[in-house]
Amino acid sequence: MHLRKVFFKSFGCFIEKEYVFKKNINLIFAPNEAGKTTLIYGILALLFGAKKEGVQKQLKASWYSKYLPWKSPYYGGLIEYELNGKLFSLTRDLRFKEGSSSLLNLSLHKDITANFPFDARKERLFLENQLKIAGEVFRKITFFTPYNILKGFDISKDFFF
Repeated sequence: MHLRKVFFKSFGCFIEKEYVFKKNINLIFAPNEAGKTTLIYGILALLFGAKKEGVQKQLKASWYSKYLPWKSPYYGGLIEYELNGKLFSLTRDLRFKEGSSSLLNLSLHKDITANFPFDARKERLFLENQLKIAGEVFRKITFFTPYNILKGFDISKDFFF
């Protein structure tokens, strides 16, 4: 999977902000309080939604309130990614009750949202179904921070499910 770009309509301090990523490894380096963690949480929110994983009812993810937009009623954005040679555009409105999502297969110029039914939390599991892994597993194997590097990884717990 290759993340190509992320566009935040509004997420935390980001309003109308776009990031473009290169293939392979992207290093995010900036001063403290520049938005590195906000970027990571925003990517995960757009990929996996705003509802808590591993439960059967609608609960806000633990980070939800922390990244409410500062100056906009909108909460969400768009993320483009390439997977198995196909290009996708995933849009999410992260507002808890009013939220919505859509997935376009840009390679086929087709809306494929309906191919992914809602789960018990009223969330569409786009990436979970495409990648066959949960959002938490994706986070652990995709984003390396000083914290998880210093604490070390237990391969049996952190990489397999």
